[in-house]
Amino acid sequence: MANLSETKEQTEEQIAAHLCDLVRSHDEWRSHKCINLQAADSAISPMAESLLRSDLERRTITGEIGSRTSKGARYADEIEELTAKIAKELFDCTFVEHRAITTSIADAMLIRVLTKPGDTILALEEPRGHPTWREIGYSGFRDLSIVDIPFDYENWNIDLEGLRSVVQSLRGKKVPLAIVGSSLMLFPYPLADIREITEELGTKLWYDGAHVLGLIAGKKFQDPLREGADVLSGTSNKTLSGPMGGLILHNDKVIDASIRTHFPGFLSIIGHNRFASLAITLLEFKRFGSDYAQQIIANAKALAGALQNEGINVLAKNHGYTQSHMLLVNVKDLGGLVASKKLEDSNIICSACKLFSKQEPFHGIRIGVTEVTRHGMKEHDMLTLASLIKKVIRDGVDVKSEVASFNEGFQDVLYRF
Repeated sequence: MANLSETKEQTEEQIAAHLCDLVRSHDEWRSHKCINLQAADSAISPMAESLLRSDLERRTITGEIGSRTSKGARYADEIEELTAKIAKELFDCTFVEHRAITTSIADAMLIRVLTKPGDTILALEEPRGHPTWREIGYSGFRDLSIVDIPFDYENWNIDLEGLRSVVQSLRGKKVPLAIVGSSLMLFPYPLADIREITEELGTKLWYDGAHVLGLIAGKKFQDPLREGADVLSGTSNKTLSGPMGGLILHNDKVIDASIRTHFPGFLSIIGHNRFASLAITLLEFKRFGSDYAQQIIANAKALAGALQNEGINVLAKNHGYTQSHMLLVNVKDLGGLVASKKLEDSNIICSACKLFSKQEPFHGIRIGVTEVTRHGMKEHDMLTLASLIKKVIRDGVDVKSEVASFNEGFQDVLYRF
């Protein structure tokens, strides 16, 4: 790989050629040579991927559907209308905001819409709570006071009794928002109980389903909008397995009007090439989502059990390890950063994480099975994965050749048209 000083000696054409080689090398490595166990990733279907490459990718289309300030959107309008319609049908909701180019942008809009500067809000304690709506994220721009929603690490879920105590301490104070959801989410949340506990504070409940939106779409995790959440947000490229982007789903016309008022302040150009790709992804979930989500969860449970049998400490054993696409592994003896790097060196991709406290080092690794499931892996294949992972982080063996051989049988993309 050329360093910066070397590229200065090259012509522009040589640098351009090198950049093209780098992209091709990345695509070959991550798509064909690696086993991708990154919980934030998945595989997009060929049809959805092909629609990302169109003239729409480079067009400036501003304004709302049917009242564009820039012209030339006669087909873009219909594509966008269809995308929104399909999303509303899939998630059984009245309103959808599908234009955010990332979930962080969607989060920022919701913080803006649902709070006022100086408000007190409730949010999951770290490392459960996500930085985009914690103190280092968008909440800082609103000068919000964040009160932690406590987490029960014995039951691996929200601590309802602890939440009751928190709400009691806030009694008489208006708390407009409570945010639940996590990038380390193993089990559904008791949303009806959370709503019952917090509603005396005049609180709206926002369910951040960034990681589990595909499982929700597949009707195999939980149904936040029916269980007590006022707003469901999520990511279109994680378990939903589509193009990059964020979604906001709800049934509140006041929230919808406010989002539309604030939207131009967050985004002007929104990448209209994403919408047909997202629509195909949503249609695939209408047709195949139940089977896909069920297999994802079955694989996650199977891999967790297989790793435990290999002598690796998988968390939440007493609760069946997981009901989502991910599992959490305690590698405190080695360290999460070291363990994830060793795995990467053998072409197994996952991520380091903090397990119990934001102050602790990265003692864990987070493993997700969405992408390998879409490539066709089943429960029995998780035994092979567990063996490979154990060889790397327990035995110190380089399994790159075994990974390549095993991965050859899983190059197709399933659960798609």
